[in-house]
Amino acid sequence: MRLADGVWIDRPQPQLDVVKDEQGAAVLIITGAPAGTVLRVSDIEADELIYRETFDVMGQWRFPDAGRYGIEVDPPLPWLPAILGLGVPA
Repeated sequence: MRLADGVWIDRPQPQLDVVKDEQGAAVLIITGAPAGTVLRVSDIEADELIYRETFDVMGQWRFPDAGRYGIEVDPPLPWLPAILGLGVPA
């Protein structure tokens, strides 16, 4: 919650959805994130940051390789961050 003009309102949060494409790869879809949102993708097993980018428009990211990924979507205030653990089977 946040206080806006003397009224408590919910803080917005990006939505993270995972679907499979025609080839069976995992596709991450990010919606509801404002300009300036930072996306971080980590390889959980290697404990390594493999991707970091700031975006004005969020979209879709494909994960064709098997593994365990940590996904962090960090929008500017007043939005709340979103975190997802993604396991892609071999």
